[in-house]
Amino acid sequence: MPPVEPVSPVLDTLLSLLAEAPPGHDRKAAEHAAERLDRLEYAARWDGAAPETLAAIAGARMLLGLAAYPCPRRPRIAPRHPTAGARLPN
Repeated sequence: MPPVEPVSPVLDTLLSLLAEAPPGHDRKAAEHAAERLDRLEYAARWDGAAPETLAAIAGARMLLGLAAYPCPRRPRIAPRHPTAGARLPN
């Protein structure tokens, strides 16, 4: 089995942040999470983090933004009649 590299402190912090309950529609919680991501990105850039680490932070920021959108409701579609589209006998 190949050796597993340790997780960087930045990624460890990011994973902890993502493991917390999502802010959902709580604007204050979302702003707090965004501030934490900003601080984490700043620290990561200051420490010379790998591009993959910075991309992971950007992805988390995108997920946070998507979490603010309301869930779309699926329109109800009437069930098809079992004989719909069936050929009628001649």
